[in-house]
Amino acid sequence: MSATEQTIATLRAQIAGLLSQIDTTAKPRPTVVTQHPEPSPGAAWHPVRNWTVRTIDDDLVEPRHVYVTCPEHGRSGAAADFDALTSDDARRLAMALLAAADWADGLAADVTPLDARRTGTSRTEASQ
Repeated sequence: MSATEQTIATLRAQIAGLLSQIDTTAKPRPTVVTQHPEPSPGAAWHPVRNWTVRTIDDDLVEPRHVYVTCPEHGRSGAAADFDALTSDDARRLAMALLAAADWADGLAADVTPLDARRTGTSRTEASQ
């Protein structure tokens, strides 16, 4: 393989890795939507096994919260227990999960993640 062909192959691999970091998927639809008068009316998503993310449409519950349960709740004996997050915190958590998944995909593709050279902390990290 010539030097030019090797360079092109390297560039193709790097481009493939960078493209893997682009999010092109739409937001998922709820897995289940429960209507009044059933208990805990609202939308629920089951993104992966033993995880549930839900909103509750009830006058007794804060409307700006997202409720999350994970496998750890089942191991601790509180399988029906949910952690409440404000919608802002839920978005920050979702973005961190996306960023970590992108980073892991980049490492798996042997491509340096785009944020690897960024120095310092983000404004959000600095304010917490």
